[in-house]
Amino acid sequence: HLTAKELAILELLMSNPGKLFSRERILSSVWGLNMDPGTNVVDVYIGRLRKIIDRDSEESMIETVRGRGFRLNLPPGRI
Repeated sequence: HLTAKELAILELLMSNPGKLFSRERILSSVWGLNMDPGTNVVDVYIGRLRKIIDRDSEESMIETVRGRGFRLNLPPGRI
């Protein structure tokens, strides 16, 4: 089961697999423009999502691009 925020982040990442989404873009899309860009809330929620969707996998489907953001990498046939 996903929370509303976890689902919103996953939907955003799934809207364009392979596309890099900055923390700022995720914050504005999921929480609105009034969030502090220095917050680690995105990292916390990405960590929660990884525990759920990568439970039985050795590699995470959500890739962190250090200093730039996150992207969803789906294995072939998983769209």
